[in-house]
Amino acid sequence: MIKEKNLTIIMNGRYEKNTRLNILNVRKILPTSQIILSTYKDGLIDKEIYSDHSIELLVNKDYGDYKEFPDNPKNLFRMMQTFNKGLKESKNNFILRLRTDYSVNKCLKKQLKRTKINEKKIFIKKKMIKMSKIYSTNAAHLDYDNFHFSDQVLLSTRKQLKDIYYIDKKKFLKKKDFSIYPKINGKWGSMLASEQIIWINFLKRKFKIKDAFKIYQNRELHNQISKNIIIMDNNNFKIPKRLNNLRTKIRFYAMNNYNFFAKILRYIYFIKNN
Repeated sequence: MIKEKNLTIIMNGRYEKNTRLNILNVRKILPTSQIILSTYKDGLIDKEIYSDHSIELLVNKDYGDYKEFPDNPKNLFRMMQTFNKGLKESKNNFILRLRTDYSVNKCLKKQLKRTKINEKKIFIKKKMIKMSKIYSTNAAHLDYDNFHFSDQVLLSTRKQLKDIYYIDKKKFLKKKDFSIYPKINGKWGSMLASEQIIWINFLKRKFKIKDAFKIYQNRELHNQISKNIIIMDNNNFKIPKRLNNLRTKIRFYAMNNYNFFAKILRYIYFIKNN
């Protein structure tokens, strides 16, 4: 059981049009939790409102793109650094991470009472994902796509999340670390999603394996760390309409255009589960 007063919510990312409404809704539903908004200078416009509602506002500089893969520069350094800054200010051991375009529903309080996190595990005991049909490990058929966690919603301990989101730009994952470069995602973007890069970087550091491709293709290794992840009920969260549409869901299931058979399997899996 996770008590509301022992939970810190960190909402990090761009300051969106609905960020203020989203985070005030979180405060209404979780009145005794610590709430941190880690964003950019645009958030200063509502500084007094956040102060009145005991919401801590952290203003970040722009940490820049991750440009190791030039076909599609990533914002994962922004994602990691703004979240890390929130982690440093957390007073609690249990952390719920939300994007700035997300909010929560009332049923989340009941879900927290049923949630247990085993701190002896190397990774996350419980994982909350609003878009579970997109980011579930079940989307990876025949090992063509390695596991990666969602950037949408995460619930874990502060120590575990600091370990995953640890960043040292000089030692961060590089293209040269792959003996064979993964051919994934096709025309939809870069060869690797931001969450995959963060995940592989974490495993590479944790297991001291030099070849990132061996990590990428080793399902047994991924399962060793991620087997305790549980996808929670979608009703706990509110997501923007732009992320909740059929085209987006199909797109994520058809990522692997490099392999036609994998693409067909993803479509079949999508039809069965939606």
